[in-house]
Amino acid sequence: MKKQVFALVWFLCLLQINTSSIFAALVINEFSSSDSSDWIEIYNSGTEAVDLSLYRIRDLTLNNKLDLSGSLPPSGFSSFDWSNKLNNAGDLIKLVLASDESIVDQITYGDQGGLTAPASAQTGGRETDGSSSWVIFTAAS
Repeated sequence: MKKQVFALVWFLCLLQINTSSIFAALVINEFSSSDSSDWIEIYNSGTEAVDLSLYRIRDLTLNNKLDLSGSLPPSGFSSFDWSNKLNNAGDLIKLVLASDESIVDQITYGDQGGLTAPASAQTGGRETDGSSSWVIFTAAS
């Protein structure tokens, strides 16, 4: 009986480690919030393809959500149109698991803190794809 319990615990630990590394591979990489064609780019910094249908994008409101779809290969990018849902003056963008809303990645900008709000024709993005440093781009990268 002890061996079975030990094997089960070991399996659950391995499953948790494997799943966490996949979830940690996705990041919000760039966004546009300054006009009606708001969009958010997701980047897969991992070494395995990720099923995007497990994720959604949220902002500060309880109503705005975007369920993602498709698959993202390693080092791949995917942009999602969010049709004027982001506030120009500032907002919070969250990438969450659709199953339980746990946060995978997030960025605040403008009056919500964090990055300066992008002006017209500018975007906010990671200085290097997948890095921790955020900057304002004069044009979408």
